[in-house]
Amino acid sequence: MNIIFGSKNDKTEYRLIPVCANYTLIRRGFRSYPHIHPVYHIMFVIRGRGYFENDNGKYILNEKDVFIIHPNEKHILSSEHETGMLYFTYNFYLLPISQYRTLNIDPYSDVYDNAEVVEEIEKFAELARLDQLFDFNIDDIYFQFNKDIWDEIMTVITDFTGTSKEFYDNIIYMWQNDPFWNNRNIYNRFAKFFWDIYTIFSSSSNEASENSNKDDVLLNRIIEYLKNHLHEKYSLSDLADHLTYHPVYICTYFKQKTGMTIRDYFNKMKINQACKYLRTTDKSITEIAYSLNFSSPNHFSRNFYKEKRMSPRDYRKYTE
Repeated sequence: MNIIFGSKNDKTEYRLIPVCANYTLIRRGFRSYPHIHPVYHIMFVIRGRGYFENDNGKYILNEKDVFIIHPNEKHILSSEHETGMLYFTYNFYLLPISQYRTLNIDPYSDVYDNAEVVEEIEKFAELARLDQLFDFNIDDIYFQFNKDIWDEIMTVITDFTGTSKEFYDNIIYMWQNDPFWNNRNIYNRFAKFFWDIYTIFSSSSNEASENSNKDDVLLNRIIEYLKNHLHEKYSLSDLADHLTYHPVYICTYFKQKTGMTIRDYFNKMKINQACKYLRTTDKSITEIAYSLNFSSPNHFSRNFYKEKRMSPRDYRKYTE
């Protein structure tokens, strides 16, 4: 197998250089030191909940989230969840093929025994955001995809690693004891994993795009209206008047398209905005509640807990 990955914009070709892939359990109360790595990390949250911090803020990580840590991005990982957080991480360099050929690296050799080669790789390795290079849909740190494909993702991870015991018994053991198996199979498995994940995410995006049609213009108009009236009370009649559609049609249409009522969707948008205020401002919970037009702080807190499974106060505490 000889997989070379081409970027979407300038068509630069890259060779993927494997680093490591493993399951990690962060136990409740653990908080890592701030640290950086010169490699890409694609992280899959298998179970539990945790937190990721970088220079832009603190983010909640839930089961079935997939997120990215870019090269040289200072970060902290932690968990306060009762079961901690189990994640699978896949780490790699992307080396432009022109530099790869200049360095004359054998992809099937163990380059990590040679400090000079590693230093050269890190000197020329790509540092750009992954979604600037390839057609991944990434919002801040989170990969955007239909969570219905999670089973497909887990199948790829399982095919790549098996259970964590199988991973260590079979892969690490062979890495240490069978140079030929190490040389070819480790590289091939790493490259195929990236390709499989990329294909799944791309297919998910393409399917969504293909299912989109002119009728979705109305959906976009509804969502845009809700965004522009986030700090107001929900009014179906005002929305219907603005769109010049019958209220019953709008409600039925929106539920068919999103699986949610307009009111619930609007409430979810308000809570997400509240999270931003809690993370980035010193506004009191009462101020946030009234600014988003909840009837009272208690009404706001009940809705917040329903959406985030924690109180606004706890959310602010964990994201400080």
